[in-house]
Amino acid sequence: MNDKIIVDGDLEVSISSLEQFLTYGNMLEGIPDQSYNEEIIYRVGLDKDFNEIYVIEPEQTKISYSSDNKYTIPLVICKVTVQSNKNLKDASKDFSSLRIIWFQDDYAFPIDKEIIEKLKEIPYHKLCGEYEE
Repeated sequence: MNDKIIVDGDLEVSISSLEQFLTYGNMLEGIPDQSYNEEIIYRVGLDKDFNEIYVIEPEQTKISYSSDNKYTIPLVICKVTVQSNKNLKDASKDFSSLRIIWFQDDYAFPIDKEIIEKLKEIPYHKLCGEYEE
């Protein structure tokens, strides 16, 4: 497992935690639609333990066998907490941190190639919090 990813163009950050679970793990019956998917995306972005959270919006794909307006999003939710001790805005702080959430079809690792490219676009320095150890 690689414990580092690139964000903000070229900043290498360390993964300090990784959580993964099934997107539709709580769905007992039925077929997901856009409204249900939007609720999942909204709820996954709520986290009482983190102030700085960035969610990479998943693509919704129309379910071909359904005649209704039904859509699915990738099957696994990945939540990582990343940290860096470089380029801190406040010199009295020890590190910066950001919670990043994305959706992909399989458990990480590896991280999907499309997600790796989207991670590089995250404006980490604008979004991260800075902390003392």
